[in-house]
Amino acid sequence: MTHVENITGLSEEKRTSCRPLPFWSWNDELEPEVLRKQVCRMHSAGLGGFFMHARGGLKTPYLSPRYLECVSAALDEASRCGMSGWLYDENGWPSGFGNGVVNGLGEKFQQKSLHCDKVAGDEAEPGKTIAWYSSEGIFLGREKPEKPADELIRCYYTVNSCYVDNLDREVTAEFIRCTHEYYLKNLPPELLPYLKGIFTDEPQLPREGFPWSAVLEKEYFDRYHRELLPDLPGLFMTLPDSRAIRVRFWNMITALFCESYIRQISRWCREHGWLLTGHHLAEEEPLDQIPANGSLMAQYSGYDIPGTDHLCRIKPDPVVMIQLVSAALQSGKKQILTESFGLAGWNLNFHGMYWLYHQQMTCGINLLCQHLSSYSLRGLRKRDYPGSYFIHQPWWEDYRVVNEHFAFAGAMLTYGKAETDVAVIHPLSSGWCSYTGQVRNFTAEHCNHALRELTTVLQQDFQEFHFIDEVVFAESGRADGQYLKVGQCSYSTVIIPPLNNLSGKLVNALMEFAAAGGKILRLHSPWEAEALTIDGIPAEKDVCRFFAGLPLLGSAGELIPVLDRLYPARIRVAENGSASSAFTGICRRLDPEILGRSGKFYLIANGDYRQQHRVTVSLPASGAGVEIISPDGCRFSPISEAVRTDDFWQIPYTFADGEAVMFFVPDEILSDAEKISVADPFELPVVKHLSGKFRLAEKRENLLLLDRCRYRVDGGEWINAEVNVIHSRLLKEGRECHLEMEFDFNVSPDFDLSLPLSVIVETPEKYTFTLNGEGFAAVDQGELFDQAFRRIPLSGQIRHGLNTLALAMDFFETPETYEILKRAELFETEYNRLTFDSEIENIFICGEFTVQHCGEVEKLERSSHWYKGEFFLAPLPDSMEIDGENITADGFPFFAGKITLTQEFELSAGEVEKIRFLRFDPAGANSFRVRINDQDAGFLYAGKYALPTGDLLKPGKNLLALELTTSLRNMLGPHHLKEGESYKVTTLSFSKEANAVGWKGPEFVEHYCMIDVGLSDPELA
Repeated sequence: MTHVENITGLSEEKRTSCRPLPFWSWNDELEPEVLRKQVCRMHSAGLGGFFMHARGGLKTPYLSPRYLECVSAALDEASRCGMSGWLYDENGWPSGFGNGVVNGLGEKFQQKSLHCDKVAGDEAEPGKTIAWYSSEGIFLGREKPEKPADELIRCYYTVNSCYVDNLDREVTAEFIRCTHEYYLKNLPPELLPYLKGIFTDEPQLPREGFPWSAVLEKEYFDRYHRELLPDLPGLFMTLPDSRAIRVRFWNMITALFCESYIRQISRWCREHGWLLTGHHLAEEEPLDQIPANGSLMAQYSGYDIPGTDHLCRIKPDPVVMIQLVSAALQSGKKQILTESFGLAGWNLNFHGMYWLYHQQMTCGINLLCQHLSSYSLRGLRKRDYPGSYFIHQPWWEDYRVVNEHFAFAGAMLTYGKAETDVAVIHPLSSGWCSYTGQVRNFTAEHCNHALRELTTVLQQDFQEFHFIDEVVFAESGRADGQYLKVGQCSYSTVIIPPLNNLSGKLVNALMEFAAAGGKILRLHSPWEAEALTIDGIPAEKDVCRFFAGLPLLGSAGELIPVLDRLYPARIRVAENGSASSAFTGICRRLDPEILGRSGKFYLIANGDYRQQHRVTVSLPASGAGVEIISPDGCRFSPISEAVRTDDFWQIPYTFADGEAVMFFVPDEILSDAEKISVADPFELPVVKHLSGKFRLAEKRENLLLLDRCRYRVDGGEWINAEVNVIHSRLLKEGRECHLEMEFDFNVSPDFDLSLPLSVIVETPEKYTFTLNGEGFAAVDQGELFDQAFRRIPLSGQIRHGLNTLALAMDFFETPETYEILKRAELFETEYNRLTFDSEIENIFICGEFTVQHCGEVEKLERSSHWYKGEFFLAPLPDSMEIDGENITADGFPFFAGKITLTQEFELSAGEVEKIRFLRFDPAGANSFRVRINDQDAGFLYAGKYALPTGDLLKPGKNLLALELTTSLRNMLGPHHLKEGESYKVTTLSFSKEANAVGWKGPEFVEHYCMIDVGLSDPELA
């Protein structure tokens, strides 16, 4: 069978430019040679570069000569590998405070929040007074009246000394001086060409209420030729001109934030040959963005590569994604970044990565930043919003297959042309009008809900569209005949969702656009047309008449038949004869210079993480056939089942759980390319059921987790506790002390005591060790998975039954650490750069054994089980037989790594003749490498778990070998969350008690949640 192989039109330069760029977490004592080796490992895994991200745990002083030596080493190695080196602009996050240097310059540089309270005339005055007002909001002056009324209104500000005033140009200029210019002046000039740019992370205004800055009064007057102080009560109170005041205020705040922070940094970067990328805070709800940003889309437009983040293992919100994509394409930016996979947990496998990123790609995102790749997993670092997608993962050597796919699909979306005809007015200014310091009000809730519903309906109907932000439109929008233009994008249809305010410039453009024949559709709203305000001022009668005369639709769903008539040539996915709501998709027009052939690229994704769908895909019949593209983009195979009916190509296809497929509809199909079938292998009749029992191909090291102990401090009373609570308890003591811990574990009577065992410990040099009362030396025999996990051989005192392993250390933290902890109670900038001298962690027994469980086992959702009871060491069975359906339950509950299962089976000649595929259902494992009769059969990690057997089978005895690769989830947890397997794993998910600054995590339980690992229903069909 021939395919269109190795499309030469996609240059390696284009592919490389779209390779993922992980957050490389610099979180320990850094060694240049270790960094160089890690760069090489990233390159071999198909990554295109990295962000050098200082994070909690960093021991090499930030921006010290040694730190710069490390940056230089990483850039130098990147230059040798053809990778992109990127800086991260902060120690921790959010960006802008310059590791405390900028906010340390005093109040002018520190973040301020505006407040307004009614006070009695003789009441104490918190904060710093700005002005005084009567109870009706009338300005009385900057000073308190000599004879105050019984009740006054006082506007004042408070100061967050741990962060900065991002509305003041001078503050950002100081941040640039102590960060960007510092790098520029101190890095070797010969390495600067290999520095691609810099990432700024979650710069923000106060997250609640209103921002304040010393620059606002002058800025307000310069913009609006009116004084700000008399208007301040209108932000908080319902006054006759409150809506107009709020619109003016937030327009000013948005512009100031954008100009003072984003664009000032962006200009500096351009002048010095750098690119600026990053993302902002409070992107999750359409109107939650107000206090922290003013307008997100306006901020995005200032980046070279605008970005967002998507946290947790949950489906992305399309509103968040489309806000970003709209602003990017309108401002002419090709690449659009997502910081993803953070908080998704240690069991986010290749299948989960595919599912999460494809949901964002079908919105138009095309560049992935994995959160994160940790230099070290020592101590708190392994709990830094996991997982960590790096060299410690058992699947690391296979990671390239994922990154090749992301690079190819990203290149198609980056260099292909978007054809977007529809725009939706973003109702942000309606939120401004109703905002009094709390986002949650009727207007915001209704606008949020309506916009999300509209976005979901349009996306599920495969109608690509953009948002129009009024701040962005004021700068780059206009009517142009039958098109409404925003920057570099033009729209022939505009949809107005429920809203009650519009900007004057946008209204005038809409009226001009409609008069020229442009199409405007309005959705039903709780606000009548007569209630519309323009920039917060009641609309003139002619505007109200225009608004009321627009075609009105009762719901978002009523848009679909209208858009079907206007734009019929778009993707359709039908299931059982009806449109399926499970799918999203995107189309890009490809010119010949991209692939060597012109045509249309389609990416269609199943949004259901754990459910397959048998559907019919319909693609506009713009070309000569339909080809399916291999995940790495190297094979384009014409589909035999593709049938042209009227204006569409129809392809029957079964999408596996979370599967995405790339199609290409070329303008001209290659005549020598042989067609292939995309029929579902699981629909073939079974020829041979294989057993669920397998043999271990070889003995594997196993792990027993010890996460509970007895401890005492300075020889005091023994306390039973989870290991994870000890560190925060000692921090609260705030002093040096001597810590002793005793871990109990049981060994079965039939275990061979001559087998070598090790204990896996972090920083063993800080401990003394005793096993069953006898001390032994901490002889370091290397690492397990990560440089943090050290192997220390146990002495010969192991015995059947109960064993006690004791560790003792001197606990110490510096005075600086305790000072940072105090400040961390005020704001997260301090907590995010914490580094501890002493860290107290779980330990593991390691060796060739099984871990047996005595107690109840209870099935949970998300392919997991509760294990209630105790675990103990036991020997591997002589038969080496294991239940392949769930190796977790059959002796390997805490196992991490690769394990090979084998099975012999017999076939007749007639059976061999009929068999086409090996197929099975996976559970928990990251991937499966398959061999049949000692020949490679393939590698499965996502999509359908079925492999063609070709001529690998033979009559008589056959040998199947399956190499399962796990994640680190069952080793590292979290094990004790009441919810079981969590799709939102934070730093707090691992501790039973509140951390050292009082943040409490989710509810804990005593028993262990473990992920199932294995496969079920192996069949030959």
